[in-house]
Amino acid sequence: MAGGLQGATPRGQALIEPFDYDGVRLLPGRMLDQVEHARGVYGQIPDDDILKGFRRRAGLPAPGRDMRGWCKDTSAGIFGQFLSGMARLGRVTGERALFDKANALLEGWHATLPENGNLGMQPYPREKLVCGLVDLHAYSGLTKALPILRQVTASFERSFDRTRRLADNYDFQGAGPALTRELYTLPENLYRAYLATGDRAFRDFAEVWLYEDYWLRFATTPAQPPANGMDRRSPL
Repeated sequence: MAGGLQGATPRGQALIEPFDYDGVRLLPGRMLDQVEHARGVYGQIPDDDILKGFRRRAGLPAPGRDMRGWCKDTSAGIFGQFLSGMARLGRVTGERALFDKANALLEGWHATLPENGNLGMQPYPREKLVCGLVDLHAYSGLTKALPILRQVTASFERSFDRTRRLADNYDFQGAGPALTRELYTLPENLYRAYLATGDRAFRDFAEVWLYEDYWLRFATTPAQPPANGMDRRSPL
């Protein structure tokens, strides 16, 4: 991602910002072809297929076809990435239909939530959902994304286990709710939510999940042992 320095700032306070999706246009070629292909793939998956598992779990009518792989039960594992991809592609291509599709999916998913607000998602898909909601707010101007983003974060605050273990243990949320192997992502998109909205609740909760001691170890040497106990040369 390319970026640039924004004006003259005091030493040590330079701000670096990405070009983002408004500052880059792809010329004809392989990369543009790939974007067009991705747009077609995202746009052609029926909403009912994506929402089927959520609706079935909620006891609602669930038309559509079952998805496969990670999504055989619900599309929770990649649902936030659907929203994010449509928001970003819609901004890049100017195709309003992608924004409309993301909006319809968000409405359909939100209608399946129980009264207690339990998302029924493990940490990884929850965090991706935060990313998707931030992107819908930032790139499509979808006003309903922010209230849902706050609701999602409130669900995190109620349910995330704050048990602390050593930073080189990948079960870094203690006994639950589930394993996750991407320590950086939980605070990353919560900080993005804070930057996009100015709501300090997102920033404060992001700081709960910072593992500064872990990252500071890499300031002394790049040859740290793998955090999850796996050999870095492993194909996995």
